[in-house]
Amino acid sequence: MDETLRSKFQDRTSSSRSYRELLETEEDATLVEKVLLGDEAAFRVLTQRYSPMVLGCAYGKIAHNSDREDLIQDVFLAAYSNLKNLRKPVHRHQSF
Repeated sequence: MDETLRSKFQDRTSSSRSYRELLETEEDATLVEKVLLGDEAAFRVLTQRYSPMVLGCAYGKIAHNSDREDLIQDVFLAAYSNLKNLRKPVHRHQSF
C-alpha cells in the first residue's frame, strides 16, 4: 500500500494504535484485499495468524525442524502467489 493511502487510513483511525495493530483486528477477506493492493504488512498478519496451523500440520509429518521451516515458507509463498486467483476472498478458518 502506498504511503498516501496508508496515511489516509491511519488518519481515520485512533492515533494510539499502530497500523499493524489495526490490521490484526481485520477479517481475513479484508487482509487479502489489502495484500492484493500491495500491502505487505497485511500479508505478515495473515502469515502470523496461520503459521501455528501450518506448523501443526507439518509437525507430525516432517521430522526435521529445518525441513518444516522450508515447508512453511513454501506454503506461504504459494499462498501469496495464488491470492490473485481467488474468486472471492474467504473468511477465517478457510484457506485464505
